[in-house]
Amino acid sequence: MLRNNSFAGDALKEDITSEATLWVATIVLKFCTTTFLALCSVVSNIVNIVVFCRMGFDGSLTQNFLGLSIADCLYGCIWFILSIGLIIDHFGLWKSALSLQAFVKVGSAICSIPFFASITCTTVIAVVRCCSVVMPFHVKAVVTPRRQALAIIVLISITVVFSSYYFSCFRLDWQSNPQKNISFISIGACESFSMRLRILDYYRSVLIYTSLIIISVCLCILIVSLRRSANFKKVTSSADPKMRRELQVIKTVTLVSAIFVLCNMPVLCMAFLRQNLPGFNFDGYMRRTFGILFMFHNVITLANSSVNIFVFYFSSSNYRKTFKGLFHSTY
Repeated sequence: MLRNNSFAGDALKEDITSEATLWVATIVLKFCTTTFLALCSVVSNIVNIVVFCRMGFDGSLTQNFLGLSIADCLYGCIWFILSIGLIIDHFGLWKSALSLQAFVKVGSAICSIPFFASITCTTVIAVVRCCSVVMPFHVKAVVTPRRQALAIIVLISITVVFSSYYFSCFRLDWQSNPQKNISFISIGACESFSMRLRILDYYRSVLIYTSLIIISVCLCILIVSLRRSANFKKVTSSADPKMRRELQVIKTVTLVSAIFVLCNMPVLCMAFLRQNLPGFNFDGYMRRTFGILFMFHNVITLANSSVNIFVFYFSSSNYRKTFKGLFHSTY
């Protein structure tokens, strides 16, 4: 009877994903989709940066959208470099003295900064626009562009401190492979690695949970504001440019916030499973399932950083006009 229970316990600790499924997911998600979306993120956000710079900084919204585009561009750029490195290693062409493990960990450490900068910028954008709807006569005097920029810098700095505390646990070590007669740089971890990882996981979860809750509340308020605008299509086509521009801004922020919430929900699910399900990590018995979900997480976050250009183009006439002006000489 105890023997059967032992077999049952072992069965419960089997990964639900096969090696074949992991191999297919690696080819499709990690090598193809991630690389393509990372490149799209870099190109689209470079265009966004140029357009917003040409539009000028006549308001805090343009400033915050510019910061969001810079963060998304850096995020896509780092992931594009990581993807190229993973592809090179897959075909056995990795010749660098820095091992692939060290390369990926260093890239992940750097990548976390623009990722959380993007979250911070999106949160500030949603909160400011929500405040403009709820208290339009006070927000300009209270939530100035300088204060918004200061809030973003402070929040990003706190994230850098937590990330630095975790990544300072790693050390670079020279290792040798006598069989291949080569030496390479690897990364080792200190004894407090697990504790620091848990602290960073909890901080990230709190930050993402809080940001998503705030953005979701702001999103509901903005949607209600749009629905309360009687004859929305008639108003946007009316002769009142101020009202038309305000509704376009609300629509833009609403779409950016909605896409952000949808693309980051799986991140919360993964964080919850990682903290409450033993074995759901890179080294546990569910490492294949974790690996596939992690690749999917990278795909949707890169998709989130790539699609904003379409939101800006189709919901903002000012962005559309400036965008077309970039290619005016071509036509």
